[in-house]
Amino acid sequence: MRGALLPLAVVATIVPGCSSKGPAVNTAVLGGPYRVEVYASGRPSTTRPIEPGTDRERALADWLAAHGTGWSTSYTTYAPGTRVVGSGFTLNLLRDGTCVLNHQTGRDGEWEQIIQRLTPEDVRLLREALGEE
Repeated sequence: MRGALLPLAVVATIVPGCSSKGPAVNTAVLGGPYRVEVYASGRPSTTRPIEPGTDRERALADWLAAHGTGWSTSYTTYAPGTRVVGSGFTLNLLRDGTCVLNHQTGRDGEWEQIIQRLTPEDVRLLREALGEE
């Protein structure tokens, strides 16, 4: 019986959707201009810019800079929740506190998708930076 479980363990580690530790993100390249897109039932309901030079833009940049580590690579497709679109990246905040970052890696224009489960405080700070107090 023990021999039959080993193939299952191997398959579980290679099935798409499983996560593995990813590299730290160079948050300095996650620049603006930024816009916020809020989705409801899979469709965009509102879109608004984050104006350059505002407290909101600084708060978002500070939040991004504070979250350069703790990410895991993910191959799962996620429905949009609240998205931040910037230069070379999108950040998707889901209702359950999962944050999905798609960003250019700088290697031949390739993109990488990584995720992080945020604490309630991190979710609050991000939503505040996005104007969703």
